[in-house]
Amino acid sequence: MFYGKIPSTLSSYKRLREISLSLNDFSGTIPKEIGNVTKLMRLYLRLNQLEGEIPEELGNLAELETLWLQNNYLLTGTIPSSIFNLSSLSNLDLSVNKLTEFVMPSLTNDFLTCIIPSQLGIHLHFKHFILATTSFPVQYLRELPPNICNNLPFLEILILEVNDFDGKIPSTLSRCKHLQTLSLLMNDFSGDIPKEIGNLTKLKYLYLTKTDSKNTNDNNASHFNLIPWHKFVKELRINWQCFFFAHVYAKVLKRNPRGAGESCRIRDVMATKNFLTGAIPSSIFNLSSLSNLDLPVNNLTGDIPKEIGNLTKLKYLYLDQNRLQGEIPSEIGNLHNLEWMEFGINKLVGAVLATIFNVSTLKIFGASNNSLSGRLPSSPNIRLSNLEKLHLWDNNFSGTIPSFIFNASKLSTLELQMNSFSGFIPNTVGNLRNLGLNDNYLTSSTPELSFLSSLSNCEYLEYLSFSDNPLDGILPRAIGNLSQSMENIWMSNCNSSGSIPDEISNLTNLIAISLEGNKLNGSIPIALRKLQKLQLLSLKDNQLEGSIPNDLCRLVALFELDLGGNKLVRFIPACFGNLTNLRNLYLGSNKLTSIPSTLWNLKDILRLDLSSNFFTGPLPSEIGNLKVQFY
Repeated sequence: MFYGKIPSTLSSYKRLREISLSLNDFSGTIPKEIGNVTKLMRLYLRLNQLEGEIPEELGNLAELETLWLQNNYLLTGTIPSSIFNLSSLSNLDLSVNKLTEFVMPSLTNDFLTCIIPSQLGIHLHFKHFILATTSFPVQYLRELPPNICNNLPFLEILILEVNDFDGKIPSTLSRCKHLQTLSLLMNDFSGDIPKEIGNLTKLKYLYLTKTDSKNTNDNNASHFNLIPWHKFVKELRINWQCFFFAHVYAKVLKRNPRGAGESCRIRDVMATKNFLTGAIPSSIFNLSSLSNLDLPVNNLTGDIPKEIGNLTKLKYLYLDQNRLQGEIPSEIGNLHNLEWMEFGINKLVGAVLATIFNVSTLKIFGASNNSLSGRLPSSPNIRLSNLEKLHLWDNNFSGTIPSFIFNASKLSTLELQMNSFSGFIPNTVGNLRNLGLNDNYLTSSTPELSFLSSLSNCEYLEYLSFSDNPLDGILPRAIGNLSQSMENIWMSNCNSSGSIPDEISNLTNLIAISLEGNKLNGSIPIALRKLQKLQLLSLKDNQLEGSIPNDLCRLVALFELDLGGNKLVRFIPACFGNLTNLRNLYLGSNKLTSIPSTLWNLKDILRLDLSSNFFTGPLPSEIGNLKVQFY
């Protein structure tokens, strides 16, 4: 990577056709002497640390076709008018800088000509214009000028992203007959999308995301019946307007279905985080080339139309975080290219049919936080060879967990918590990274919780939650054989018994462990001191005895320590005062007798529970220095 200043001596190479110095660390100004390299056709200076103004002398490069100055964050000042006198210039990128304005000799005070001044009538071959993320002052860049295409009939790419344009999108954009890419995203346009854009028959990529979609009215969608350009558009990245595009185009298909669906090449309909309401129109599912249907985080209601099964090229289906109801249609089983399906946080009911699990290409399936019920299909013919993540938590599923789930060889995340599953936790569990089974009615096939031994085969296991299941077993020493990647173990309220095995200290990457609400006995293992990354340790509501070991003071990362509801005796270790990261300390309902004065050194502690112990004597005055909520 080169650095320093760009040498002005480059001007001595009069016959140079290209200067390519992008992706370096050049600083200083752009040498005005470059304007003397009159044969230059391409000048690439993007992604450096160049500063100052663009030299007027670049206007001397009569044969210049491409000028890339983007991503030089310190370029400031004006864009010289001489650049726009270069009749050969066809590719200009001035995005991501601090340029502020144009200076034109005859520019009027109202800045009407703003981006492409009408005086610059010689740009007949200008093809690429990119002016994104600039610092043009708002008082100048209000509305996009209507004459922007007057002298640009060959323009193919127009990118004006991340500016402060408002007002309406000018209908005169239709005069850029060769336009293939139009991006106006991250501005403040309002009103209707002009129907004249339908004349842009070469348009392939249209980006209007984060325009003022709230001002668009359902009743204004009807004029899109006149727009034929959808059959040419390859990619739509629009807010809720794209919903009308797909919907209205489907209406056109209804009127003239013969061959129309085959010519439609819309691949992406994306409308995340908007104000969409009402039902999903079944006509949207006539877009036969659709690969990505992305409508999450809206207020859509009604059923998922069964016509969804028509989208045989669909790979990504996101309908999560709406208010959809009814059952998941079995026709989804026809989507043999589907890879990602997300229905979470809706009001869906009924069972998940076997046809859905027969989609062999499926990698991620999410339907959490609904009211789905019944048993999961248990057919031995189901083979989810590509399934990587299954999210079905917070539903009303019952019955046993089918074996095909644990036999999915690529499964890394399984979240079935907060349901009513019952039966044994299988001893064959694949190669999981995250396993959530808490809040069910699951049990172990043996008193030694043998499934924990099988989990030791999961080399990358990080998260494990069995809380609130009636496991009724002894916490085995095999827990220490779990993956060295293990970060979270949640086994609260499982009716587990026995002592806490020393082997748990083998899991040196643990961040959180909760064994609360069980029948664990014996003492707190001093081996826990090895868990140097531990931030949460909860052993409350067990039958632990003896003293609190000083070794816990080695856990310097502790944020929360809960030892309440046991039979711990004697004193609180004085070294607890050195646990400066501790914010929550719960020691209530034990048989402790002594509070060390060092405990009041924990100035940032937020919750301190010392209730129901055998402490005597007055509270020290230092307690007034704490931020604590005291119990």
